[in-house]
Amino acid sequence: MPLHLLLMNQLEIMLEKQPELVTERMQLVALSPEHAGPMFRMRSDAAVMRYIPRTLAKTNADVEALIQMIHERFQQKLAINWAMIQTSDKQMMGYFGLVNIDAKNDHAEIGYILLPEFQGKGFMHEALQAVIDFSFEKISLHRLSATIDPENNASSKVLVKCGFKQEGHLCEHEIFEGRYLDSLIYGLLNREYRSN
Repeated sequence: MPLHLLLMNQLEIMLEKQPELVTERMQLVALSPEHAGPMFRMRSDAAVMRYIPRTLAKTNADVEALIQMIHERFQQKLAINWAMIQTSDKQMMGYFGLVNIDAKNDHAEIGYILLPEFQGKGFMHEALQAVIDFSFEKISLHRLSATIDPENNASSKVLVKCGFKQEGHLCEHEIFEGRYLDSLIYGLLNREYRSN
């Protein structure tokens, strides 16, 4: 069986139910309507969203529509999004996405948001490592990538710490709210992950 068909079959089996991941200090669980409050706080805060070219949420309905879209993308086997829940107090700290899953090419992208009070404490490194392990060990992806704002130094650092390499700098390739934006592209291959 061709490798991409094997992976597609593996994805179908693995993604019949949303996988949950557990780390030392958190659980990564399926996003649901109960997470709308913290999601609204993240998606409506200009400081939190400053490196993410998405329109700010203005109402709870905006976030409810986002959660519904996330659920539909999972049903289509195109994305997995997790709420990052702190084990000690069950607070939602942020969320993490394994998105644009491309089974034909064994590739997916990652994206994440963390509330300010949880930043700088290693939570994103912990979540990222868990998603990397899941991606390469459980669903046998060949490659992960991340696209970030060149000014997002914290994100660059966590990606490099987890083995990603900067592969390119795209100049003014995306327009958002009337401005052309640059992006840095980071990538990690399965064989690089295994060699480390």
